[in-house]
Amino acid sequence: MSRLTDHVLIITLASGAVALDAGLDFPETISSALRGEWSGVHTLADSHRVDAQQEELMLQRSFDIRPGGALAVDVHDADVEVQTGSGSGVEVKLYLHSEDMEWARRMYERAGFRAEEQGSTVRLTSQEVRVDRRDWGRHRWYSVRASIRIPRQFDVTIRTGDGDVTVEDLDGSLDLRTADGDVAVGRVSGVVEAHTQDGDVIVGDIEGLRVSVRSQDGDLSMGALAVEEAVIETQDGDVSVESVSGEVRVHTHDGDLRIGLTSVEGASIRTGDGDVTVYLPESFAADVDIQSESIDVGDAFQVTGSVSQHRIKGALNGGGPLLTVRTSDGSVTFRPASR
Repeated sequence: MSRLTDHVLIITLASGAVALDAGLDFPETISSALRGEWSGVHTLADSHRVDAQQEELMLQRSFDIRPGGALAVDVHDADVEVQTGSGSGVEVKLYLHSEDMEWARRMYERAGFRAEEQGSTVRLTSQEVRVDRRDWGRHRWYSVRASIRIPRQFDVTIRTGDGDVTVEDLDGSLDLRTADGDVAVGRVSGVVEAHTQDGDVIVGDIEGLRVSVRSQDGDLSMGALAVEEAVIETQDGDVSVESVSGEVRVHTHDGDLRIGLTSVEGASIRTGDGDVTVYLPESFAADVDIQSESIDVGDAFQVTGSVSQHRIKGALNGGGPLLTVRTSDGSVTFRPASR
């Protein structure tokens, strides 16, 4: 889970939480924070979790699944935490929390949570529970937290209708979707798809064929993306990417963009309302098509072609793959990545 509190970005993983001062310079923050190496990060003692004494363990199952297996989670309403390690075996725990535990237990039973083994796959499922609005108001609320431990070498698929999702470092594919919740992911070697309808997304370093991160309403923050294709989109929120290579698409309708590019096969960076800052190696070469209210490429890059205050169409350091940058209401700034 992630959230902004008094200009501090809180990143919560299953093993704990870290906090970033949102006013500190970028890049070199996101991936190092997720690694716990950055000096500006401090660990929070599971700040997102409820008091353990108020939780009730409802289900605990262990499965003898070796590395290379898969986890499939399809639950309607639950927070999902996936912890990874070097060993084998899978352990699933479900916790229930409410101010009215007697009522919450009845709701839990109606949801029909099940954890079972199917070949080399562990599946956790539940069904939707419809609660009358007056009944919900009378009993206040309840929540389910799934805590799952798996080998690091695993493929993971997660679907939750309402809940936050955290996944630690993973060597395998990751496909997760939540309709309403924040997402936090560690380092992943494999294809990554992380989508939320309403929530922030934090992703560490990714090495693989493809990464797709989307939110309808939320900020997106990523580490170093060494991929062939990266699609990063939010309808309403800021986007920060420490570094990315390959074919790149970074779009937001309303928010600032801060992107580090290493090498690209073509890049489209767009915001409808916000500033764009692009960090580049000083030797970075590309054809550029830039349009905004104001453009500042600095003195570290050689630009040729058609250059004006609001539009640059030409070549950067001799030209190369096409880099398109657009903002309808904001500025575009290029900065050397080493500065």
